[in-house]
Amino acid sequence: MKMRGFAVAVGVVAMLGGCSNIPKGDQGMVIGGVLGGLAGSTIGGGSGRVIATIAGALIGGYVGHEVGQHMDREDRARHERAVAETVANGGRHTWHNPRTRRHGGATAGRYYETPRGYCREYREYVVIDGREVPAHGTACRQPDGSWRIMN
Repeated sequence: MKMRGFAVAVGVVAMLGGCSNIPKGDQGMVIGGVLGGLAGSTIGGGSGRVIATIAGALIGGYVGHEVGQHMDREDRARHERAVAETVANGGRHTWHNPRTRRHGGATAGRYYETPRGYCREYREYVVIDGREVPAHGTACRQPDGSWRIMN
């Protein structure tokens, strides 16, 4: 059931990404809310899982709205590269877009082994109009050596 719900969520997110008439902030809010809710649903059990899912959706929606509303395609590409470098190589990687004057980065966290392989936690942030928007996540190494962001 979880896999089916995840597949539906990914489909909705993909369809929204292609809708140019929906404001970027609203797209970001929906995408962040879906991903935050999915991440929250993996925490705890029973009523704790419900609360974590709701909290994840609210936090993800807020962060997604803020980032989506203010970041353009170049900002997002620079940010995604910094996160990818951090996940793959560890350390801290930053970015700066002189055109928009936005910047951000990512810092590697705990690196650990799971039954499915190695994973790394990371923290990321974006500074928009002088205000920092933080987030965090986990990525796991795939059998082909690539990294996949899990939440």
